[in-house]
Amino acid sequence: MFPSVPRLYNRIYGKIKEKMDAATGLKGMLVQRAIASKLDNLKNGLGFSHMLYDKLVFDKVKAMLGG
Repeated sequence: MFPSVPRLYNRIYGKIKEKMDAATGLKGMLVQRAIASKLDNLKNGLGFSHMLYDKLVFDKVKAMLGG
């Protein structure tokens, strides 16, 4: 966790969203399913981790943010 201003968080979000939206084909489908699965788990109170999608998609996002 690091303190910052909202504008910085908006820029980080924008860059990540831009890369995810640019994914096409199988990769794009995987990203969309991963996001949908995570949101569904959160809405149903099942937590925010998913064994498969964390390894395939979200670990790369974490790496972009410094781990």
